[in-house]
Order: sequence, then C-alpha cells, then structure tokens
Amino acid sequence: MMSFKEYLMEAQAGTYAAVRPSKEDGDKIQKFMGLHNIPNPEPTDKLHATLLYSRKHLPDYEPDTTLVHDAKIDSLEVWNTKSGKNCLVAKITSPSLANRYTKLMVEHGATAEYSEFKPHISLSYDIGNFDISKLKVSQLPKSLKMTDEYKEALDTNGK
Repeated sequence: MMSFKEYLMEAQAGTYAAVRPSKEDGDKIQKFMGLHNIPNPEPTDKLHATLLYSRKHLPDYEPDTTLVHDAKIDSLEVWNTKSGKNCLVAKITSPSLANRYTKLMVEHGATAEYSEFKPHISLSYDIGNFDISKLKVSQLPKSLKMTDEYKEALDTNGK
C-alpha cells in the first residue's frame, strides 16, 4: 500500500502506459540494430510502444497483461526528440493496439500530447547523423507480438 505522499506524487505525475515486443521479437530487433551498427540502441528490455501519455493521472487504469497485440512494422523514420536529438523509430500498424488506446482514452478521460495515435517502437533516442537510407524494413521481423502492458508515473522530461 502506498503512502499518502506517494499517492499525491503519482497523482501529479500523470500516467504513462506501454507494451513491449515479445522477448523473441525484441531479440530480433536488437540483432537488426547490431548488424547495422545503429548508434545508441535501446536495450531489448527497454523496447516498447507507448500506449498512453496522459498528463492527467488515471487512478482507475490497470494494465491488462493478458492482451497480445499483433503488429506489423511499416517503416523506419527519424523523429526529433524533445531534446533535439535524432530518434530512430519503427512505425507499426496494430488495429488491436489502436483500439486499446481509444478504449483507454474514452474510459479514463486520458489526455494526449498529439491529435493522432502513431504507434511506434523507438529503436534509438540518439542516432546522430546516422544515414538510415540503407536500412531495409524487410530485414526486421515481418510481424510482432506486442504484450506485457505496463504503467508508470509520467515523466514529462522524457528523452
């Protein structure tokens, strides 16, 4: 049981939720990053797809660790991080993950930073000037199992 102080701190922090690729799929992604010398790769156990990034604390939300979301990697892109670094992401399509996002947003009145849900897995939060033009999506797993839904207090500082 958490103390009142811990409860207040969590309530102020908002709610973050995500899912992870299966261990097997995470290992395949990690192998791909190693073969292509991707700078600053995320460790396998840190690979995830954000499900919720709500500045509003969601006290009634509990992760459903029984769900498995089939996903497909569509493309590799470079996005800017909050700190201005180049982040390599694998954009994914997953109808069940998108449905879970919508359901949680409606049920809990969660907030969102962006108007559109763009599921992705961040492979590296800092690739510098690494040229991704030679990377082929076909070298990544054709399909992924996203599972192990989890939540934590929202870190608005982020990467």
